[in-house]
Amino acid sequence: VVASILDKLQKALPFTTKASRARLLAQSELLLARGSSEDALFAALFLVHALVRPCAVVASDINPSWEKGVVRNLQEFKTMTDCCGPQIAAALSDPKTKSAIDALNAVDLRDQV
Repeated sequence: VVASILDKLQKALPFTTKASRARLLAQSELLLARGSSEDALFAALFLVHALVRPCAVVASDINPSWEKGVVRNLQEFKTMTDCCGPQIAAALSDPKTKSAIDALNAVDLRDQV
């Protein structure tokens, strides 16, 4: 019951340090389960970032995240749309391209090679 309440609280307040740590610890667990040395390295960096001190490689993720904060996410989105707005709109309005983008977004960034 307590775990359920804490889970709901973290989802309601995703910007808190506790919620951020929970996300990073969960991601570390997923990475370790994959069994590759690269994923183990990233898992270790996520753990250090969550529990010890900030790591630039974790904080510089290109995906939108609560860890980067709302302002930085908006700044990055604005830069992207200023540079490529028409191309983004065209890609998202084409069903085949949108499907490919959705498939890429469904997997971890490190698997998009």
